[in-house]
Amino acid sequence: MFKNISQYVLYSLLCVSLISCSDGKNDITQQSNIIVQNENNINSDQFVDKKAEIVTTNNNVLAQDMTKDSIILKEDNKDTSKVIEQQPFQLFFNHEVVTGDTLWGLASKFDIGWKYIYWNNLDIIASPSALSIGQVLKIPKEPIIVHKVKIGETVSDIASRYEVPIDKIINYKLNKVNDINVISVGDEIYVPDGVVQFFQVTLSFYYCKDVNNPRFLSGDGGDFCGIMRNGQKVYPGAAACAYRFLGQKFVIVNDPLKRTYECADTGNLVLGWHRDIWFNTNEEGWNWLRVVGSTGSIIILE
Repeated sequence: MFKNISQYVLYSLLCVSLISCSDGKNDITQQSNIIVQNENNINSDQFVDKKAEIVTTNNNVLAQDMTKDSIILKEDNKDTSKVIEQQPFQLFFNHEVVTGDTLWGLASKFDIGWKYIYWNNLDIIASPSALSIGQVLKIPKEPIIVHKVKIGETVSDIASRYEVPIDKIINYKLNKVNDINVISVGDEIYVPDGVVQFFQVTLSFYYCKDVNNPRFLSGDGGDFCGIMRNGQKVYPGAAACAYRFLGQKFVIVNDPLKRTYECADTGNLVLGWHRDIWFNTNEEGWNWLRVVGSTGSIIILE
């Protein structure tokens, strides 16, 4: 019986051992399968994730770049519109006169006729040949004359004066003229390719007071301190002209006083294109005449 019991015990132990070994193998195999599966899953997931991440990243970069480009484009458009709003077309730009500048040199440099520079700076240029260092000139970008409308003037009158077709004035980009007969006094009318006329005249002066200095002769006429032909009392800038020029305004080239003169008076000896300029004293008159000379050029303003 002991023998049988021993055999049974040995048999039982053998079975347990076999079962344990089988279970262990299964566990190992299962664990190995799990590990392999996990590794496969992880690698697959990681691959997919990484691939998706790359695609997503590229798309994001592309999207960001496209968005950035769109933003830049919008900003550029926005900036452009700001520039257009803030900086409309400028007909003139400023130039400060430096040593060596001449009206003809500036005309060549900026590719514009010298008369257009001169015309637009009559208030500061006494003579086309006498620029002053530091003067700030308005240089037109196009051959243009700016005309201020006077009482009774029409676009037709202005076109005739500057020898250009009416359509050229009406269609010019800076003019807002719909009706050639409806313009207001003081309006600025831009005349493209207008012709600036220079007229040769003889010059003299008359005056109110004699300084009693032998250096200054009596001039064309003295002791004239009263009322002129147009009913006004004499004043600096008044001129005696032929009757047909009464009311005409003009500037004299090379005038050191840089004045606008008006034909406000007449005289028996003031004929043709002669201009007799009034001064308060004969000294003032002689000093002026020595600079401009007894003949000169004028530009008629109105």
